[in-house]
Amino acid sequence: MNREKIQLEYLLRVPSKEILWTVISSASGLESWFADEVDIKDKKAVFKWDKSETREAEIIGYRLYSFIRFRWLDSEFSNEYFEFRITQNELTKEYVLEVTDFTDEQDVEDQMDLWDVEINCLREVAGL
Repeated sequence: MNREKIQLEYLLRVPSKEILWTVISSASGLESWFADEVDIKDKKAVFKWDKSETREAEIIGYRLYSFIRFRWLDSEFSNEYFEFRITQNELTKEYVLEVTDFTDEQDVEDQMDLWDVEINCLREVAGL
């Protein structure tokens, strides 16, 4: 099974990186668009969806107002992660959310579509 790294960029109309940082790195922020319930303690995050799926991740890296990287604890691929990174377009000064994830080669399009849905949800709930 071949794995692919996917990197996506989403232009977001957010007035400050602090607001964007909150929605990608805090439990309440992630609950607003990514999972139904999120609990973050120390460097461990528990994500719950539809009261039927629970996954745990560890925070393996972050830089305040820049990026946060998670690794699923149940993944058989220990070198894989998913990451949210904030950058700023130099010309427009608008913020860009970069998403990095890994998936099976045959599932790349589906995974990209899933991230599109998630980010559209983020845009709706955060007014971006």
